[in-house]
Amino acid sequence: MEYIEGGSLGTLCKRTIFPESLIKLYILQILQGLDYLHKQNIVHRDIKGLNVLLTKEGKIKIADFGVAVNIN
Repeated sequence: MEYIEGGSLGTLCKRTIFPESLIKLYILQILQGLDYLHKQNIVHRDIKGLNVLLTKEGKIKIADFGVAVNIN
């Protein structure tokens, strides 16, 4: 598994107030990731701040596919 040095958004939200422009960027990336998964017929089923990781470059990674299902 890839090491994501930025931590989870759930943890960061407790320590940081994000500007609206950054929130928009993060939400867009999350939605793009979910769109990709849904096109692959995968449903994550556990999207929350602790399962959304942030790289040091500001890229979002969706994690913890323990309860994900393939709907085929």
